[in-house]
Amino acid sequence: MTRVLNRDAILADMDGWPEKWQGMPSDIDVGRLLIEGMRPFAESLMNEGRAAGTVHRHLNGLWLLGGHIVGQAQHASELRSLSGSELLLRFVDQEGGPLCRHISTEDEQRRFDATCRKLHGFLAANRPA
Repeated sequence: MTRVLNRDAILADMDGWPEKWQGMPSDIDVGRLLIEGMRPFAESLMNEGRAAGTVHRHLNGLWLLGGHIVGQAQHASELRSLSGSELLLRFVDQEGGPLCRHISTEDEQRRFDATCRKLHGFLAANRPA
């Protein structure tokens, strides 16, 4: 069965992520900043004509990354003053992403790191001059 991308549904789902990541009310603001930083990347994946499975795999990685960052921001208030892109760039680089407590296998970590590397490349290439 071929997966079909529903762009509007994907973006609407992403808009609901901050509430799902929230551990305390102030987490929603951090989550919204993250979505602002992630949305252009997700849109670019869909615009490039990537296979639906590939897009969904990267969306799963973004979901994990966002939840991880929101959790870290609960203990590091200085993170709350960053833009969405700056916040994401604190956690991803050309090697991948952070170790995430919700990842239990090396294969899952490799997939997550692939998303983080791709996100890093996108953010670095689209950073304001």
